[in-house]
Amino acid sequence: MTLISFRLENEALNVRENDKALSFFAGDREILALAKPVLAPLFPETERIDAVVREVVANRRDLFAERLLSGGREPTCEAVASVLPQTISYDLIGDEESKWKYLVYPDGRIGIWCRKAVTGCENADVFLAFDPAREGFPYAGKPSTQGLLAGYLQVSVMSFWDGNQPRWEQIAYAVTAAGQTRIHIRVRERGGEPVYFSILSPDCETPEEWQALAYCHPIETEADGFYAGLFRIAKKSRAILAHGMQAEFSDERMRNAARAGLLKSFDTYVGVSPRYGATNYFYEPGPGAESFAPTTTTMVDACLGWGQFERARQYLRYFLNRYVSPRGELLHRDGGATLAEAGMLLATIRRYQEYTHDSSFHDCWEFARKIIRHLLDCLAAAGDDLVNGCPEDDCRHWTHNRWYSINAWLCRGLLEGEQLARILRKDNLVPEEWAEFARELPPRAETLRGRLDASLRANLPPDDGIIPPYPDFTTHFPSLCANEVYYPGCSHKLKFPAYVNYRVYLEMLSAGVLAEDLEAKLIRSREINGGEFLGLSRLWDDLIDDWPLYNYLEALLRRDDIRKFLLASFAHMAHHQARDTFFAPESTLLGRLGRLHCLPCQLVIPLALRGMLAWEDADALWLAKATPRAWLENGQKVSLSAAPTRWGQVDFEIESRIDSGKALICLRFLDAAPPLVLLRLRLPRGFRVVAVQGESGNRFAVDHAREFVRIETGGAGEISFTAVCACEPDSPDLDSAYSTEFCAEGFRI
Repeated sequence: MTLISFRLENEALNVRENDKALSFFAGDREILALAKPVLAPLFPETERIDAVVREVVANRRDLFAERLLSGGREPTCEAVASVLPQTISYDLIGDEESKWKYLVYPDGRIGIWCRKAVTGCENADVFLAFDPAREGFPYAGKPSTQGLLAGYLQVSVMSFWDGNQPRWEQIAYAVTAAGQTRIHIRVRERGGEPVYFSILSPDCETPEEWQALAYCHPIETEADGFYAGLFRIAKKSRAILAHGMQAEFSDERMRNAARAGLLKSFDTYVGVSPRYGATNYFYEPGPGAESFAPTTTTMVDACLGWGQFERARQYLRYFLNRYVSPRGELLHRDGGATLAEAGMLLATIRRYQEYTHDSSFHDCWEFARKIIRHLLDCLAAAGDDLVNGCPEDDCRHWTHNRWYSINAWLCRGLLEGEQLARILRKDNLVPEEWAEFARELPPRAETLRGRLDASLRANLPPDDGIIPPYPDFTTHFPSLCANEVYYPGCSHKLKFPAYVNYRVYLEMLSAGVLAEDLEAKLIRSREINGGEFLGLSRLWDDLIDDWPLYNYLEALLRRDDIRKFLLASFAHMAHHQARDTFFAPESTLLGRLGRLHCLPCQLVIPLALRGMLAWEDADALWLAKATPRAWLENGQKVSLSAAPTRWGQVDFEIESRIDSGKALICLRFLDAAPPLVLLRLRLPRGFRVVAVQGESGNRFAVDHAREFVRIETGGAGEISFTAVCACEPDSPDLDSAYSTEFCAEGFRI
């Protein structure tokens, strides 16, 4: 039915709505259709959750991962989600220009949640903008489910349940114009007429100012303002996402998680100013949470991977000009930045220049050189030993030590600096002295790598013991999630094993400088010593913390451990994010989602999806390296367009016709073609590629064991071919991804 007619920029529009979609029409022509989320009630906290938690806490091994991966089975999101239900959900509303972001609570309230006091660590509601109970709505206190309009937009859609029926609906979003943020809310009982409200956000600067405000009832408004704002936010979001890489495949949930993750991350920023999170970490004076380097490196890496180059440029420039000292040190709280973060920042700067070839970034190149000189100074001060330093901001009060993580990334940072200098010289953007300066970096890096390798091997425990985080490690860890184990000389509340497991180990792996056997030992140690739940990082008991998860995923991709990569990615979606709003907290209890929002955590799925579809190593471009097998079921397509790489933009399309014994592939290189492409075809139901038919057969080679086609492009701009597929009878049924023991409870995804 037609709900309302309104004018937008001198154009008359109509809104029509049913249970499935809300659509905008110009006359009889549909110009925008926004699907409503299909929501089911969240399960209450049941004995099932408690049983899973008891099993996790009682065992050092990641037993649920072992069961899901047993017999060579392929993990799926359904299987991973079915391990335990999610009982609570949150969402965010606000845009890039909002001075503050609003949290949408499970009961429909909308407010500001952050630290009460600047100097304290107490988290609290500091302002309530909308409360269904105070407004007398009958759904106050009813069970609810949250989702997103169109599956990914920054528009909160809530269903409130009366028994087994969704009876009330609440839709909310926020937009900023002329510096003022306004919240729009629509409330409707099923079959009834909607009521519209508007709330102008107060202009506050601190949590104390927010807390001093009294609750004010929202103003009831007309429908046209609500729909006009909704139309604008949808068009703007689509335009943002249309500028850059596009990915199409059958898994709508993964696609929405990536799109929502990007939009939520953009909206967590205030303009180009970073925020580590939109709730507790949103406000902090001085170089506080917003100066945390991984926020910027993760955000810029995601922007580069998805072709959002102008955002990457603005975000990176903002950080370098504010949070890098004249001596090349990172400025974060009181010595909380680590040398590992400096190495990561150099990797991001190198990637930025390699992708964009930006000729107007000269001031930021000088920051890179300052950072490199600082790393060299630290290396020189260490003499013939490993470098001392801080491993993590939360642990900045710990006595500095020779952490393997900071040495691994210091080594990687020097290598990144040399690569950056080569790119800049090739682009004729820096003088020869840059090249001379950079020539000394690889030998220094290799010397440090040798020290790191020798020290690790000298300190390795017997069998499958816990890997030491630094030389001469003597502290006993009962497990990696043990309580009451403290850093030597410090009885701070922070658990020593937790910080080793969730960050130090992951950065040791992501640096990519450890020998392969040492990486394997480290991964194995986490799996069997209480470090993981479905590949996610355990802190202690039933608490998981995964803002650095992409460090792990990156290492798993590099090692080609695809099943483990998919397991951890799906586990993040199912157990570390809200399943329908994709709200991502920094840490969370199993089955009970936290509300401590975290931008690096929000970007895990966008980064993971980029890695699944386009991945670069030293010599080749991998395409479809880690796609789930279900994506190439018969009749399905996987495509990627305008994917940025260091060779330029790349398109590809795979069309599965495996029931007819083939898959059709087309590759296009919009700029220079990479010399070597490795295209993986992870086919379901035991199918494998056995041969290739193409225009130039001698450029193809099939690696049957690793399931990829090796393609020597010869500089061609487009390559099309047919992969001949056959089902191998003796292959395990890899598409039979999970057993009934995980799905018998019928938990929703």
